[in-house]
Amino acid sequence: MSGIKEGDIVTRESYRSDIFFRVEKIFRTGNSRFALLRGLDMRLMADAPLEDLKKAKESEWQKKEERVLLEAREYLLGDAKKNLRGNSNEEYGSRPGRVLHLDGDEDYLEKCMARYRELKIEAYGEFLPEAEQPEQILALLKKYFPNLLVITGHDGLVKDRSDDELNLENYYTSSYFVKSVEKARCFERSLDDLIIFAGACQSNYQALIAAGANYASAPKRIMIHNFDPLLVVKALAFTSIGEVVDPGEVIARTISGYRGIGGIETWGCFRLVFPPIKKGG
Repeated sequence: MSGIKEGDIVTRESYRSDIFFRVEKIFRTGNSRFALLRGLDMRLMADAPLEDLKKAKESEWQKKEERVLLEAREYLLGDAKKNLRGNSNEEYGSRPGRVLHLDGDEDYLEKCMARYRELKIEAYGEFLPEAEQPEQILALLKKYFPNLLVITGHDGLVKDRSDDELNLENYYTSSYFVKSVEKARCFERSLDDLIIFAGACQSNYQALIAAGANYASAPKRIMIHNFDPLLVVKALAFTSIGEVVDPGEVIARTISGYRGIGGIETWGCFRLVFPPIKKGG
């Protein structure tokens, strides 16, 4: 047998080893053994027969991770404040929207929280497996009262059921994201007072938008970049509360683009502060 075990980093040979995964669980179906996989550079969940998997070295993934971070750098730290009215006036302070980020991947969450700190966005992160997010979301909303909510992790269309893309049962975790959005909308019905991004790779975009998300993945059922949810949040957090944001402009600032992310018109949530509030004074 392959010697692959839970926790290993692997690639799929039938897909030309294009994505690095971590093995979450090994299971048996009939006489064959399979692995449930979580992407390390994409928010993709998949399964594959063990014989299709090739064990990868940590150093191989680290080299790719460096390239992934470099690729995202321009998007993350580029024009964050480009569209703010009056932000060049140094007499004013600023208050971007407050973020609550729920993530089914602890490693992705840590990386996103580091980027929020770089962007000087007040953000609170909670690692929650996708199946637990619907049960915890109301308590977390009451705890943090965010302006922007991210509900993400890993997802994917189950390969042998991909002929019916509208059926929630054909996705690994879309149903959990949909339930979380529905509960969040019971907490705050206004699409502008609580702005929601929901979904991961190949998620059921139509169901997420219908449930009340402002932005969601993935209209064309493609894989999305692990920083795409953060990039949507960044655009809205730094847009003035007096401006309606064109979803096309938000999506243009993501890595996956319109095939991976879609959304609706939403007011920004950035506020100027006068006089500015200075620490210690």
